[in-house]
Amino acid sequence: MGKMERLDYQELMGKMEHLDYQEQTDKMDKMEHLDYQEQTARWQDGAPGLPGADGQDGQDGAPGLPGADGQDGSDGTFSVTGTSGQTIRHDGTDWVATSNIFNNGTNVGIGTSSPTQRLQLYNSTNAVPTSSGVGGVFRIQGNGSSLTMGIASSYNWIQTWASKPLAINPVGNNVGIGTDNPGEALEVNGNIQLTGTGTNSSTDNKAILFGPSASDNAFIRFETTGNDEAQLEIGTGDNGDEMILFTQNGTQRLIIDEDGDVGIGDINPTAKLHIDGNIKAVLNNMPEDYGMNWNVATGEIGYDLAEVMWVGEDVSEGDVVSVSSSGRKLIKSNSSYEKSLIGIVSNTSNPKAYPILQLGDIDQMEGLHPGRKYKYICLAGQVEVKVNLENGEINPGDWITSSSIAGEGMKAIKSGNVVGKALEGIYDAKGQLKKTILVLVSLNEINEPDFLNKMQEKEQEISDLKSEIINIKKYLGINENKNEGL
Repeated sequence: MGKMERLDYQELMGKMEHLDYQEQTDKMDKMEHLDYQEQTARWQDGAPGLPGADGQDGQDGAPGLPGADGQDGSDGTFSVTGTSGQTIRHDGTDWVATSNIFNNGTNVGIGTSSPTQRLQLYNSTNAVPTSSGVGGVFRIQGNGSSLTMGIASSYNWIQTWASKPLAINPVGNNVGIGTDNPGEALEVNGNIQLTGTGTNSSTDNKAILFGPSASDNAFIRFETTGNDEAQLEIGTGDNGDEMILFTQNGTQRLIIDEDGDVGIGDINPTAKLHIDGNIKAVLNNMPEDYGMNWNVATGEIGYDLAEVMWVGEDVSEGDVVSVSSSGRKLIKSNSSYEKSLIGIVSNTSNPKAYPILQLGDIDQMEGLHPGRKYKYICLAGQVEVKVNLENGEINPGDWITSSSIAGEGMKAIKSGNVVGKALEGIYDAKGQLKKTILVLVSLNEINEPDFLNKMQEKEQEISDLKSEIINIKKYLGINENKNEGL
């Protein structure tokens, strides 16, 4: 730029000198009256004018050609070594091959140098979930919560933390356990076992809940009491308006309403048990030696209806009992045709005549009244009763009443109180005398004024028949000593 400025200045000065010369020449021509020498001297002696202002810079010239490339530097060295497939990492100072991540070109392994899946994690130490969330092989960390997966010595586990529940398919699709084609929201191919303490709610229970909340739901609960006792419950929440319904083919068959009333065949029960229909109580598959299969075709057995009542200490099953003179307490009958006759004690120790319908509970009553003894007294049905031969042989259909032997019955042969009718004779098929027989209970007072006369007439008929048999034997020449009992 310095050279250019000097060249421009000289050029300008040259131009200015040329212009001045021409201008002075013109003036000399016009001023003829002036002396040429004088004008010439004046031109030569005049002071130079002020220099003009600098002109604007000219445009930059075209850039020069780039210089030649320098020579390549020498190759550097990288000293990190490791296992095949092992990735490198930077430790803050240098690159090192101490990573536990391996890539064999197809699969990636963490903790294993030979992964067989797209991503495979391995931990040589088993870990159990802890309350602090520490442990496991795989962890997804979020804002304030995490999901951990791990392997313990005897089980594999998935655990969420920070009081966050685990949701599976929360926006849809079915879940299958033991099946790869679940047809419902949850389908389990196999058994389900509930253990530990659940909810809804006892000291030790396990529940499956159905409903919007813990206080308004239906549940199926398995409960243990801690005394090796267990029970299965089907129930509802505690809002006061729940009921349990059993429905078949769209028809409600059984209901337990909000008051605890049970309806069978009627969905609006008006009592603790309301049944619309017949009641049938049978017990099948009894051992043959009980001899109780009254209906051979179906194997059905008839039992009795009994109520728990206060009895004397010496009263036992099969006794004929009467009400005591003090009232309420039942004692063994001890005279024939007792007016205070009540009935027969049901047999609760032998299933041959066990009361199938029981009113009241012996243990409960004895708990409420310590020192008292309670037994079930047959109200209706079939029951075993103790009997004797005081009024002769008992045959099926005979009325049974009290006898002079305490607690034992006998055949009734006159008017008076009876406890029922014999359903079998007092001798078994082998001719052995039985101590008890089966009786159809019917507490009654029979009134047959000619009953004794009829018995005497029958005895006379038997005597007459025996005489005729003796005469026939004599006529036929039969030796009675050789044919006793003919």
